[in-house]
Amino acid sequence: MNMVMNRLTSEPMQNYLKRHLLCVYLSAMVYNPNFTLEYLESMQVTAKVFESIFTLSNSFENIYERKIFILGLSNVLNAD
Repeated sequence: MNMVMNRLTSEPMQNYLKRHLLCVYLSAMVYNPNFTLEYLESMQVTAKVFESIFTLSNSFENIYERKIFILGLSNVLNAD
């Protein structure tokens, strides 16, 4: 997750690459939402990541990205 964060914050990138990197965090939210939120809070980027996810949500093109978006955010609602 550190490597993904480094890549997200290092330099400007195309939207398709940013979508794929954000899907890593959405997948982590599906697997373990509590740990993922703790990690994002410790890095102080929670608001920035969620803002990026919602900004790019209309550009999620394939079914996999849409499913990860829905499942990841649904699990966040059930987090402690």
